[in-house]
Amino acid sequence: MKKQLLLACIALMGGALFAADAKPLVVIEDFVNQSDCDASQLSTLKSRISGEIVNTRKFQMLERGDNLKNAIQERNRIAAGMVSQDDAVPGEENTLPALKAAGYSIYGEILFLGLDQTSAINSGTVSSSVTAKVNIMLRLADIETGEVISIKSVEAVSSANRSAGAGMTSHSNFGDQALNDAVMKAAKKVVAALMELAYPAKVIRVNVRAGTFTVNLTEEQTEEDKLYEVFATGEEMFDPDTGESLGAEEELLGRARVTRSLPKSATLEPVNFDIEEIEEGMTVREVPEKTLSKEKKKAKAKAKERFKSRF
Repeated sequence: MKKQLLLACIALMGGALFAADAKPLVVIEDFVNQSDCDASQLSTLKSRISGEIVNTRKFQMLERGDNLKNAIQERNRIAAGMVSQDDAVPGEENTLPALKAAGYSIYGEILFLGLDQTSAINSGTVSSSVTAKVNIMLRLADIETGEVISIKSVEAVSSANRSAGAGMTSHSNFGDQALNDAVMKAAKKVVAALMELAYPAKVIRVNVRAGTFTVNLTEEQTEEDKLYEVFATGEEMFDPDTGESLGAEEELLGRARVTRSLPKSATLEPVNFDIEEIEEGMTVREVPEKTLSKEKKKAKAKAKERFKSRF
């Protein structure tokens, strides 16, 4: 009787705590190292990813456990804060109710993590350039079932240059700085993939008079002048064979630019559409770097053609 009463109290307490702090759990699994990077670089990458996840303030990080089994054990240890009495199994009053909060595991393969370095001597000056690259085949899975939910290719690049005169040696750590920058960029992209899965950025307020709108992006996630695409959500689609939801149709409304970044939100202004077209609840996604790079190359090529046509 005392045991049943204790379990009921735990369930009631858990239900209250769950309502106040129902954040999805995240555990970072081991990454398979298919590059020649050393253990310290891999550890730095995982630490950066962990820090970026914490900065979102939307997840509970599990520091212990290198696999799904340990993650579930950790979850059971803190179950009192994430259960509801309504989840009790009839006829099994002596067991804890089922857990309610969702969770994700992050893992994958490190395809490349390192530096490409070149040097040249010109008139007694040694010029060195380094390009730091990080390439990850990322997998996001359900923390309890192990089912892979999303697979993404994450790439990050950072370059640095340094020159030294005749008789001088350049032993600066600019290569390490470039690598750290690339690792940080990769970590941000990993967390962006997690956020897109768990918390897609949404329009939360529209200010027609000011010609701006507010999105639930934190200052750690974005910055001024970043470009985003705004999507209107249509009807949900289902697989005709399995009945599984395939998500909802999306229609690209246009692009918007960040004008102000705050601790818990960001203000954007439309670039190629009218503010009256936007509505609360629309999805917002950052324009990929590759897309922007291609557009810049096309713009330069067109500018060159226009210049040639003048002669």
